[in-house]
Amino acid sequence: LHKTGTTSVQDQLHCNRECLQGEGILYPTSGLFGSQHALIPGSIIPKHFFLDRIPRSLCTTDYLEALSEEVERTSPQLVILSSEVFSEIAHNRVACLGMLNDLQRGFRSCSLLLTTRKAQELALSALKHSARERIEPWIQDPLGSYIKAFNSVRSLQAFWETAGFPIHLKSIDDDTSGNLTDHYFGDIIDNYSQHGRSCLALSRSDQEKNSKQKLNSDKLKASTYAILFLIGNSEKSYLLTRKPIFSMISKLVDSRRDDKSALDSISTQHLVGYLEHFRLHESLNDD
Repeated sequence: LHKTGTTSVQDQLHCNRECLQGEGILYPTSGLFGSQHALIPGSIIPKHFFLDRIPRSLCTTDYLEALSEEVERTSPQLVILSSEVFSEIAHNRVACLGMLNDLQRGFRSCSLLLTTRKAQELALSALKHSARERIEPWIQDPLGSYIKAFNSVRSLQAFWETAGFPIHLKSIDDDTSGNLTDHYFGDIIDNYSQHGRSCLALSRSDQEKNSKQKLNSDKLKASTYAILFLIGNSEKSYLLTRKPIFSMISKLVDSRRDDKSALDSISTQHLVGYLEHFRLHESLNDD
């Protein structure tokens, strides 16, 4: 899933390609967009905010043939593909499962690695990213986008768990000891090569070392995001939050001071609680 430290993991796998390939573990170049294999699932998304930055094929067969040739040329024991875009196409169940069935042909077996995170924190992280990058339509309806992201986490996890493939479920919320690559892939790679696993463990990039810290740090204060998300740009979020915003924040931070001081005291944990308050409020209205 998005926002589960995947960029750090993909960078680590990519920069250790030669070491891994020497151990019979292939992190292919076919379908790469940066350090992830986004072009393969992205081939069934005609328009994509990030992938459209480069010329790309919308024919899945082009990438699968290139992958097949690379596998035949290198004869690996294990092939690892990684991209959050696979979860983006999961909303189209037929197309996604069709691609996975095509993808697994030629391999003795195929299994899925699902990286997860607490739904509240993942939804908040996605919303923060969208606010920083000014991604539409997320910033037009912050509360609605948060609720959508929250629900998406649960539906995606349910989809992958019932997709019919053996599944490895890994949560970033568990203790990663500062090494997400080893946390996600260690037991898988160790079945093929202990040395391959040690290469990843011993040659962590600076980005890898600080991955959990980066996930939990932010240049902007939580109170800034409270204003961005909860007042937002949309008429809906404005009307919903205009009246209770300061009193709700004061209650969350247990502050009896003036509203501005309460706003300055809000933490990310308070922000999650505030967003959850309105998510539940919306859910009750829907029922």
